[in-house]
Amino acid sequence: DYGLTEREQKILELMAKGLIKKQIAEELALSYHTVDTHIRNIYGKLHVHSDAGAVGKAVSERLL
Repeated sequence: DYGLTEREQKILELMAKGLIKKQIAEELALSYHTVDTHIRNIYGKLHVHSDAGAVGKAVSERLL
């Protein structure tokens, strides 16, 4: 367990679907900056440095 919040989990799912930050913000009715903060938190919790790294780790660890 990486301690992802429900919001972070949802954002990670949308990242896995190929959505970019702006699209995620629109989908979840959040500001771009809020989504950016959540994504940086996801990177920290998963110990990765990119969207591809986060999605890849989420798939390999069966987080999605």
